[in-house]
Amino acid sequence: MLSSCQASRFEEKVVPLWEKDLEKISPLMSMSAPQFPAALLCACTNCLQANYTCETDGACMVSIFNLDGMEHHVRTCIPKVELVPAGKPFYCLSSEDLRNTHCCYTDYCNRIDLRVPSGECTPLLD
Repeated sequence: MLSSCQASRFEEKVVPLWEKDLEKISPLMSMSAPQFPAALLCACTNCLQANYTCETDGACMVSIFNLDGMEHHVRTCIPKVELVPAGKPFYCLSSEDLRNTHCCYTDYCNRIDLRVPSGECTPLLD
């Protein structure tokens, strides 16, 4: 067992080393973790309870199409996992004369109005 004199000498030796180590790592401890951007906010035609707004980690989408002579507008969120294939996701593709679709990546960017497709297929030329 250590005498009180030996114990205080032991503490004196240990504490200064700990304090020196703490001084070395304290700048590292004060560094903040990487900040990830907040979720993307999009206009959403089916989100009545959320004030017509949705939140996503992916993209905002707006689409317009004619069905039986009526215009249909869709604004929604597309989760990142559904944006496949990367670079040209299926959800973001338009189909000539049937559906005009646009994906974007800034808050409420899908509030734009798109040109309404005619709804008529263009015949292929031989």
